[in-house]
This record gives sequence, C-alpha cells and structure tokens, in this order.
Amino acid sequence: MKARLTLVSLVLFGFGMHAMAANPPQVIKVLLTDTSIKLDAQTVKPGKVMFDVINSTDSKMPHEMVVLHTDQDDSKLPVKGARVEEGKFKNMGEAHDMKPGVEKKLAMKLKAGHYDLICNIPGHYAMGMHTSLQVVP
Repeated sequence: MKARLTLVSLVLFGFGMHAMAANPPQVIKVLLTDTSIKLDAQTVKPGKVMFDVINSTDSKMPHEMVVLHTDQDDSKLPVKGARVEEGKFKNMGEAHDMKPGVEKKLAMKLKAGHYDLICNIPGHYAMGMHTSLQVVP
C-alpha cells in the first residue's frame, strides 16, 4: 500500500512539475540608471511576468522600481512633495532599496492594461525615472 501511495505521489508531482514548466513567466529585463528606467520590452501578454531589475553599476545612488496599474501617461502622474502619489493607483509591487549594482527579481501576475514603472525615491521621478508597459492579449 505504501509503495502504491509513493508511486501515485510521484506521478502527481510529475504532472505538477510539467504544468509549471509549461507556463513559465515572461521575463522583462529592467535597467535603472540615474535618469531613466529602461525595459528590454515595452509590451507583454497577460499572465505571469518576472521583472529582472538591476540598478546600474554606473549609478551614483540607490533606486527602486514601483509598478502601478493606471491609465495615466507615465510622465503625467500626480506628484506631491517630490514623490508620485502612489495611493491614487493600484500598486502591483516593487523592488526597493537597490544600491548601485544590486539586482532583484519581482514576480507578479498582470492583467491586460497599462502600467507605469517609476522610481519613487524623492525627486527621482522628476529626473526622468519612469516608463510605461502595455499588457496586451
């Protein structure tokens, strides 16, 4: 009986592993510089997305990347006190406290729509650290 349960467990585990491998996340490489956020793709399909975020080794300061679900243009977000008012949008997640040369991965499930990616450390948005991402079927 125990051998049969082990075999059933192994078969079910194998099916689970196959299902995970069949649906890998889309990967977007993100480079944070002192004046921009650069993506290697501006569009992805709905579903699992993995942001591979690196703060450039040439950077002179820490940065973060915040993903906001919004219909607004990334250059026209409301700012108060040198920061974007994140509370006015749906925050999907963020990679924060990234010193120069640090790399972080940020996974999320995105629905079709428009997303703005920003650095919301005071003054960084105004320096140009923002871009848009479109999620299209």
